[in-house]
Amino acid sequence: MVTSPLLHDTTLQRPFWNRWNAETREHAVDEMPARQRREVLEWLATRGRRDLDIIDVGCGAG
Repeated sequence: MVTSPLLHDTTLQRPFWNRWNAETREHAVDEMPARQRREVLEWLATRGRRDLDIIDVGCGAG
């Protein structure tokens, strides 16, 4: 299979995905992400950790 270098060019992909996310995903925080946030915060509270600055759980969009 021959692949095109354009398929992997992030310079071309970044504007497309930024526009797509802004137009289709970033309108408001609905109940699902709000519930996910509550779940994560509750889970962290049970661990007794207060020294965390960053938690990366992914975006779920791929």
